[in-house]
Amino acid sequence: MKAEAQKFGYTVNVVDASRDNSKQQSQVEDFISQKVAAIVLTLRFAGHRLGIVEANKAGIPCSRPISPTLEPGVVVSHIAATTFKAGPGR
Repeated sequence: MKAEAQKFGYTVNVVDASRDNSKQQSQVEDFISQKVAAIVLTLRFAGHRLGIVEANKAGIPCSRPISPTLEPGVVVSHIAATTFKAGPGR
């Protein structure tokens, strides 16, 4: 993702919330205050929901690879993949 973004003049900033809802929310708020061009969320738990809505309000598009969009807010893209190997017993 970093190499492809660089081709178009973008920088990719990667953060890890370690599956902590409040930490992820804080990271999304930081990205919103930095006025980033887009946010890609890869987590599959409730912490991202408010972040998507807040990013929408700020005019920042959100993308969610892996998980379907089942929360409030607008996600501009969803990239689905076979998750057979990601399940239990991998």
